[in-house]
Amino acid sequence: MVESALISVIIPTYNYAAFIGEAIQSVLDQTYRKFEIVVIDDGSTDDTKEVVLAFPEVLYLHQSNQGIAGARNAGWQSSRGEFLVFLDADDRLLPRALEVGVESLKACTGCAFVSGHWELIAFDGRGLPSPPVVCVSDNHYRALLDFNYIGTVGQVMFRRSIIEEVGGFNVTVPGCDDIELYMRIARQHPVYCHDQIVAQHRRHGSNTSGNRSLMLQSMLKVYQSQSEHVRGQPELEAFYNQGIEYCKHFIRKERKRKSQERFESNWLVKSLINLRHRIKAALIFHRYTVSRRRGKD
Repeated sequence: MVESALISVIIPTYNYAAFIGEAIQSVLDQTYRKFEIVVIDDGSTDDTKEVVLAFPEVLYLHQSNQGIAGARNAGWQSSRGEFLVFLDADDRLLPRALEVGVESLKACTGCAFVSGHWELIAFDGRGLPSPPVVCVSDNHYRALLDFNYIGTVGQVMFRRSIIEEVGGFNVTVPGCDDIELYMRIARQHPVYCHDQIVAQHRRHGSNTSGNRSLMLQSMLKVYQSQSEHVRGQPELEAFYNQGIEYCKHFIRKERKRKSQERFESNWLVKSLINLRHRIKAALIFHRYTVSRRRGKD
């Protein structure tokens, strides 16, 4: 294919020196060759800078820690591409990701973004059981209100003009700035979902999505921001209310769990629990000791 369009791959990172080399290499291995890589180091304190600078093809930018949405915004504002891909530093692109994205955007000339699909990998890159490929064919805003069918932002390719129009990522909903952006765009513009797996999402102990409290609070805020856009549309209102209730339900559960953890971590409570266990163990020991003595008598 004629590689006429420049693609900017934006990689925000914060203390992901262990993974970012793989993310960069996955871009360098693309079949589509007209791209630039912009890494935004969001205040890392590990060896991220040294890892990135080992790749001379990469534009490396450093900023004080502002969160992933702020880093993504700094990245696209420093880039030059007609099309934009935001790749998380712990994820990887499959070799044809950029090629498929460009072909899809050029075929769907009115689309603001196109999304593919993803597969899961473990900490060490091994494949994990992944969700089935499901393509949403129409009314993407409604689908996004129902569930986020885009598992990781790296499976999306955006038109730069659209990101400029809507102002980029919302920094007030950490952990959910991607789904908020999809909703904001799909509410106003057509988008397209193709059937190709283009990204690998890594599961490990420090994923942002693992912070349940953060994610739930941000997702509740995202749903609440849709109120005026669904009003008077029964189907959309139903999905909106479902999302609000889901978030509130699990926020309550999370608060209860944390309250229980705080209670059990209290030193006095720990001491009482330990004392209870010791008394119980002593009584059991005494009972069996007495039983054995009586048996001998």
